[in-house]
Amino acid sequence: MNNNKTQNQNDNRSEQEANLALMEARVKKLTTRLRAGLFLLFAMLIAGALFFANVYYERLALALTGNYTMTSGDLLTAGDWNTLADDFVSKDEYNGLVATINNMTATVNNITTKVGNIATFIDPVSVNTGGAVAGWTTFDASPYIPADAVAVILEAEAAMTGPDGGDKDAYIRIRESAGSFEYVLLRGRSAGERDNVAWASQGIFPVGNDKKFQWEIEAPGFNEGAVIRLIGYY
Repeated sequence: MNNNKTQNQNDNRSEQEANLALMEARVKKLTTRLRAGLFLLFAMLIAGALFFANVYYERLALALTGNYTMTSGDLLTAGDWNTLADDFVSKDEYNGLVATINNMTATVNNITTKVGNIATFIDPVSVNTGGAVAGWTTFDASPYIPADAVAVILEAEAAMTGPDGGDKDAYIRIRESAGSFEYVLLRGRSAGERDNVAWASQGIFPVGNDKKFQWEIEAPGFNEGAVIRLIGYY
């Protein structure tokens, strides 16, 4: 019996480690893709800013046709006077170029800020307390996360002493809304004689545009209790 208990615990530990490694790999892959995309956008914006800045400064400093390099006693010709309007940037053009450069600078600064702060952690917020079986329940995260958040970071703790037969595996599942993909936040089993097992887990899950998500606890539930917390967002 002790051997069975040890084997069950080892199996659970191995599965949890495998799930954790898979989750970490997915997060790293997503982070790499996001950084690559943002870097490309950042480079394009910088290139555009440099191009417009170059055009602006060239037009500001150089005349297109007239010759205005004079020494004492030299006079402007009628042709020079007639090309003044074409040679120099008007006030409206100047203001437009400056506004464009300022907007691009602000965009680059905003992207830089987001790249440096991909995940944000907050004081834990209770989503659920109790290990009883519960159907899909909606949680509104909008008071705790910003309007541009696309995912939440959740953690769960649970403990159980059974059952030893029948439906042995209890799950805490998360989904964005009815009909969307379902994900496992935590799975538990305590099927050996006199077992008393506890677990903890964390994961990243999608939220809808309304910043809501759903959770459930499947049968047989966690007879020693369970908690779900919101701890951060992306």
